[in-house]
Amino acid sequence: MGNSMYKIAALFILTAFGGQASAQDCPDRYRFVDFGLQDREGVMRRGGTIFRAFDGQGAHLLVLGSSICLDVPEVATDGRALPIPVVSSVEIDLEKAPDGLTGLRVKTVKDVAATAQANATRHLAMLSQPGTITTRGESFLCASTVEGPYLSCQLLSPYGGNAPLVVYCDSEVCTMPVLVRDKQLVIEASWPRLERDPEAVSLAISGRVQRIHGFLEAQF
Repeated sequence: MGNSMYKIAALFILTAFGGQASAQDCPDRYRFVDFGLQDREGVMRRGGTIFRAFDGQGAHLLVLGSSICLDVPEVATDGRALPIPVVSSVEIDLEKAPDGLTGLRVKTVKDVAATAQANATRHLAMLSQPGTITTRGESFLCASTVEGPYLSCQLLSPYGGNAPLVVYCDSEVCTMPVLVRDKQLVIEASWPRLERDPEAVSLAISGRVQRIHGFLEAQF
């Protein structure tokens, strides 16, 4: 298992980016990004969800060079006459993100519900296996075994809705491959696993997800 435990979900996500536009270089300077919308002909255009790419002190929040900008017919400009690129994916600078993360990205997928369901498949299978230990709380249901360090938790999403939110942990890292924000966007994140006890891990995951939610929603 190890690093391979996320391969199926990751492959599904990477092949599910929304939009028909091709990638292009991002502008040298920008303060907002636009996640774009497809028109009736399937052409990606400006006018999607806007993300503010700077914090309250004016510091840029994104890893420059890691955003995936799309080639669209036209882009909007902000109040400083800077372009607002249309993007399919942005990576958050971890120095500006909530403490302790090793990765944080917001991106588009064609079908957020199907992407979330695919990510949840392994967790649901584990719940039905003999010998699985379940840990329950008000907002989570986790599965683990005594034989290995692997643990998976399904949580109530801070965004509501029916799309499952499942986090997977091995002995060292916890990964949230798919947190559905809306009909277009998902959030993925990772962080070190610091707790051993399944209940402690479950509570830590729940708190981490809430902090990620609060941080990102201040930018939308």
